[in-house]
Amino acid sequence: MIVLKWLFLTISPCDAAEPWQLGSQDAATPIMQGIIDLHHDIFFFLILILVFVLWILVRALWHFHYKKNAIPQRIVHGTTIEILRTIFPCFISIFIVEPSFALALDDAAEALFPNTAPTPSNTSSSEDSFGLSVLSEPWPITRNLGLESSICNRIRLLEAANSPFLLGKEKGQYWGEIQECLYNVSEQREYYRLLDFENRDLQIRERKHSCLEVFRGVLLRNPYLEERAAYSPQEAFFDFLNERRDALDISNPGSSPAEMDRLEILFLGEIERDLLRRGDESLYIKQLLGD
Repeated sequence: MIVLKWLFLTISPCDAAEPWQLGSQDAATPIMQGIIDLHHDIFFFLILILVFVLWILVRALWHFHYKKNAIPQRIVHGTTIEILRTIFPCFISIFIVEPSFALALDDAAEALFPNTAPTPSNTSSSEDSFGLSVLSEPWPITRNLGLESSICNRIRLLEAANSPFLLGKEKGQYWGEIQECLYNVSEQREYYRLLDFENRDLQIRERKHSCLEVFRGVLLRNPYLEERAAYSPQEAFFDFLNERRDALDISNPGSSPAEMDRLEILFLGEIERDLLRRGDESLYIKQLLGD
């Protein structure tokens, strides 16, 4: 099993490190989620550069073989390629620097103001002093553009898959409502709290959608399971997830919403892994459709 995980580059979805794990653990803070997304973005550019450089090397070896070019040339003029290989790295650096600075500013803001945020004021000081007038203005909100972009892209993926866990909203509506709430906050602390909540909520929706896709695959490979269901298997699956969330709330009284969301994410990951590993013999299939 370890060899198969290594060969197929399976990324562990757990919140704790596992032997032979590839990839990062689930992010616990918005800044860590932004760092993971930035890592993936940079690797995208690295792959493009790797392919481009390998193509140039292979092309050079092919066209400058001693049999094809019997008379070697000391100087090879390539004005176009020289311009392109100078301009492209500039654009790539710009794409990488922007989210990097956003993460650095967010990290600095949390370090400077970990538990407090200035109280906003809609009125300026009545004093003529310029210093008093400036200090009475609210602090500007430092936005985590990396995580906001990640949330937007992940919502678009769910929309493209017609996920039933987006509450039946039109394309673009779900992200539009989140963006409006983020832009209307008045304090930095409230912005981080709201962004963290939306990120956790989206992680739950993503896990539910992933579990549903695996469940549909099990039903497709085993048509007899639908006959055992008392009603629509998909509706039964939705009811099962809601009941398990209610059971988590009952068994963990007094837990914070963030802790409850973390437990639900772990439970959904457990369901997905069990369905993938055991298929129609999964314990959760038996709970859903009966023995």
